[in-house]
Amino acid sequence: MNNAKVRYIAGAVILVLVVAGWYFFYYSSLSTKVSASAQVITTDQQNLALLQSKLEGLVREDKNLPTLKREASALQRALPSSPQLPQLFNDFNQAAASSGLPLINITPTPPSSTPQAAGTTSGSPSKATAPSIFFSIQTEGGYYQVESFLKDLDTLSRLVNVESVSISAAGQHVPGYPSSEGEILSVTIKGQAFESQGTLQ
Repeated sequence: MNNAKVRYIAGAVILVLVVAGWYFFYYSSLSTKVSASAQVITTDQQNLALLQSKLEGLVREDKNLPTLKREASALQRALPSSPQLPQLFNDFNQAAASSGLPLINITPTPPSSTPQAAGTTSGSPSKATAPSIFFSIQTEGGYYQVESFLKDLDTLSRLVNVESVSISAAGQHVPGYPSSEGEILSVTIKGQAFESQGTLQ
């Protein structure tokens, strides 16, 4: 009877030890895995938030891309990377035609990066800071035609700076205008057309 109790107690103790060992071995390992999985999930969530933020930024940039392209194109027209004299002369002629003026003469000078404005002397304060083409335009027309032409020059797609305007009476009158308003003027316009120092992207 006593031996049976001893064996029973011993068996119970062994069973408890086995269960306790299995518990600590299995559940401890499982707890470690759960903690590691939680850390991985947290890291993945952070990475996902970062990727979503980058994606939203790319979407915004994609929406702004057409506007940026238009602005870049306008800048390239304003400051081309080469003189583009034919296009410049065409712009002058279109502005003159729009104002009803004939362009009698257009005289360009070679492109220059010397920061000296047209009509200034050496040592004078400079206005130009980029390579430019100096030009001289001679035309004749009425006061309002000349005024319109000067305004059109100021709104050309090419960046142009009018340095001086010389006006004298040509001794004739514009048809359809009173003699006090319709006197034909002989006009000489000098200025600069700028270009960039490198190709714009």
